[in-house]
Amino acid sequence: MDVQCETQLEKEAIEYLNKHKIVELFQNMMALLVFNRPKKPKLYLAKYLYDLNRAMLNQGSVSSLVDSSNLQSLFSMLDPTSKAYISAAQYRQAMKTLGIKHYEDVDSDKNQVDFDFFKKQAEKGLLQTWSTFSTKDSD
Repeated sequence: MDVQCETQLEKEAIEYLNKHKIVELFQNMMALLVFNRPKKPKLYLAKYLYDLNRAMLNQGSVSSLVDSSNLQSLFSMLDPTSKAYISAAQYRQAMKTLGIKHYEDVDSDKNQVDFDFFKKQAEKGLLQTWSTFSTKDSD
């Protein structure tokens, strides 16, 4: 989080948010809300946090948070004409929407991304993103 701090209290607040990855957590939750549009958003978020906590404690599966059908739905929305591929720009925007910052980019000579590549990168990126929400350090 890049913010100019005017007081020591503001600096400490920013350090706290960065240390515990709170901004990333809320960005991911907002992306999931916009994507899934649940009828009961507060209940949805409570379940998300519960599932995330279980996954981080290895009592559950991270895949239970966003499964293959969710990724297929997102891909299909980006490919309404069913060409079986999306553009590199759509792929990058989808990764951003999912809260994924680190992913394999598309070769410069290839502007098409198929579902298998998209799914592999999304699952890898989501796992990496969720692993930052560790429950080990006094969360």
